[in-house]
Amino acid sequence: MKFVRLLEQAGFPACCSPDREVEALCYDSRKAASDNAFVALCGTVSDGHAFVQSAYDNGCRAFVVQRPVTLPSDADIVQVPDTRAALASLSACLFEHPATRIKTIGITGTKGKTSVAHLIRHMLDETGHKAGLIGTTGIRFGDVVRKTVNTTPESYELQRALSDMEKADCQYACVEVSSQGLMTHRVDGLPFEIGIFTNLSPDHIGPGEHSSFEEYMGWKAQLFRRCRIGILNRDDAHFADMAKDSTCVIRTFGMNDQADYWADDVQLLREPGFLGVGFTCHTPADSFPVRLPQPGRFSVYNALAAIGAGCELGIPLSQIATVLAGAVIPGRIQLIPALPYCTIVVDYAHNELSLRSILTTLREYHPRRLICLFGSVGGRTQLRRQTLAHAAAQLADFSILTSDNPDFEDPVAILEDIEQGMSAAKGHFISIPDRGDAIRYAVDMAKPGDMILLAGKGHEDYQLIRGERIPFCERDVVEEAARQRLSRESSGKS
Repeated sequence: MKFVRLLEQAGFPACCSPDREVEALCYDSRKAASDNAFVALCGTVSDGHAFVQSAYDNGCRAFVVQRPVTLPSDADIVQVPDTRAALASLSACLFEHPATRIKTIGITGTKGKTSVAHLIRHMLDETGHKAGLIGTTGIRFGDVVRKTVNTTPESYELQRALSDMEKADCQYACVEVSSQGLMTHRVDGLPFEIGIFTNLSPDHIGPGEHSSFEEYMGWKAQLFRRCRIGILNRDDAHFADMAKDSTCVIRTFGMNDQADYWADDVQLLREPGFLGVGFTCHTPADSFPVRLPQPGRFSVYNALAAIGAGCELGIPLSQIATVLAGAVIPGRIQLIPALPYCTIVVDYAHNELSLRSILTTLREYHPRRLICLFGSVGGRTQLRRQTLAHAAAQLADFSILTSDNPDFEDPVAILEDIEQGMSAAKGHFISIPDRGDAIRYAVDMAKPGDMILLAGKGHEDYQLIRGERIPFCERDVVEEAARQRLSRESSGKS
């Protein structure tokens, strides 16, 4: 595509060579090439303007900047007010606005985005409406799975993913919309068919993120000025704040009949090979029973959000109930049925809020013992590690402290930080730095009626060690350890 044409379509001054061709956009100078336009993004850690010469040296000759830079005379330099906003506009134009042909469902909130996105995608796929997903667990459509760095990718990656989904005949895309994604223009120009609000609590507040809870909430609420239909959690304390300046049609979900989609008769279900909830769902059209293979009351809220989206998209209620019964969410309270007498669950909980939430949920199922295996990511503060420890000490009967993406930090030093918090809270624990050994220890110590939570990794299939992603699958380790234990027990009986 001619660079001048791309600029004109995006609404920017076309002061460049009329013959310059651009096939792709880039914002990482190391990936720049002769057919790229380099967009100099201003980030919290680095500034793309410092790398324009590097992009030039790699062959790039088209540049989009927001302040003057010096390059050789054969470079086309276009200055714009905000390069992040420009990247969103240019990306949408380069990929010919795929979101105008795919119905996009955006999900925002502090917790539950990933679960709701997966439930909706599963519901759509299983009822004959091909759907893609963009979020924490990557970009997914058909058999394609691509990893993402952020919950909501940069606008170029997002538009490229939507374009690829369109080529794969997807009719819908479920997108996790983070507050950072809204604030940094990653979803600019996306015409959301449906926006969903799950819940809100303080998070992502501090240097490089949001200056206050009010700012955080304000950016979340932006989604409901960008969608046609908003489906909001009426029971959340911040429901009114999220809805007050909306420009969309509002639908609600909750646990009483003031909501459009609501639940009662909630039952916690624990059976061999199954951990979940059952409830009666009421909609404006009818009521029906739901059996969901995810535990806890918050799973009911996630299901209600998904049911609301399905109903607004015209999926029959009978189909919704059937497909939800088989919905599995990667790494989100995911059951590993490896031992017949013990419940083993994998979850992505990696901060105090999420760890406290999942442990409280599992407690409601009255396990004989609740065992929590967790660690802390490298580069986190001692305070954050101690709050994790306090949550585990208060809610688990026993904790196994281990590694969780230590990266460049010494795993033993990380464990020492957590140990201080555990000791101060009088928690019972053991430290085993190697995560594989820690999991094997957990499987070997399990007794009938126990629940074991493997927290922190969730859907991740690697350990980040000294900048390198080392393949590591918790499910594989659990299943192998369980096979060995069951084999020993079988041999002992014979």
